Amino acid sequence: MGETKADRRALIALAVVACVIVLGFVLFGGKSEVPAMDSSTVDSATIVALPAPTTVPQQDTITAPTSFDPNTVDSSALVALGLQPYQAHAWIRYREAGGLFYEPQDIERLYTLSEEDIQRLMPKVKIRAASHVHRNNYHREWNHNRHTADSNRTMTSRTEKATINVQKFDKLTKVEVNTADTNLLKRIPGIGSNIARWIVERREKLGGFYTVNQLLEVKHVEPSMLEWFTVDVTQIQPIRLNKMTFAEMSRFPYIGYDKAKAISNYQRIYGPILDEEQLRATHIFTDEELEKLKNYIF
Repeated sequence: MGETKADRRALIALAVVACVIVLGFVLFGGKSEVPAMDSSTVDSATIVALPAPTTVPQQDTITAPTSFDPNTVDSSALVALGLQPYQAHAWIRYREAGGLFYEPQDIERLYTLSEEDIQRLMPKVKIRAASHVHRNNYHREWNHNRHTADSNRTMTSRTEKATINVQKFDKLTKVEVNTADTNLLKRIPGIGSNIARWIVERREKLGGFYTVNQLLEVKHVEPSMLEWFTVDVTQIQPIRLNKMTFAEMSRFPYIGYDKAKAISNYQRIYGPILDEEQLRATHIFTDEELEKLKNYIF
């Protein structure tokens, strides 16, 4: 049976449909999954901007003060001055316990300080008048409370009590200044508790007086008082300059910090100072100062 024209058309249409199906499979059959995004092809607009890292503010560092009052300085300033925290803590505890500093050398009382610490800090110590005012107010308030604790005490009884051990000499009496205690010194006309205490404190710092004229170096001692005193020079406690530490030289009344530093530098370079002439050759002291020193250090 021969093919008709309609049959040929059907076969052609079927072939075309088959070709379309095969072509569609070839083109789309293996690419149904969404392709992975390559980081190199990511549009910059799609990147979410992350916030900049927060900058942690640094704590302000405390600058070491050029000078300080040991009666008011706080622990942070002490650490800035080069002390360890435990040393600063001990300093504050000393004050809280009632300790006061009256002069720069008093920082040597702090047992946690090394000699190097003392040498570094002592030139920066500036004790302000307010510290002494606070100290004096404290003692006045304490004394006032002590004397008024008993509301029944009369003014007469307080006066009598205050004068019990203060019987002044009624005629000129010689008092040996290197051995007298404060009670004996207070019997001298014109000398009260404060002057007596200052005389003893000066004597202890020096190691004894070699002349009564040295008493004029004590606050409120008048020339008219000198006639009451004698001096036993055998009571002087001599010291050896080449055996003194820097701290000992610094607090000695006739040397002080600056001259102690000069002596230490000299001895480090040239060796110990053994006699007065060698000390004179250093030109650290004036002739007047050497006259005082030679009674103690050689």
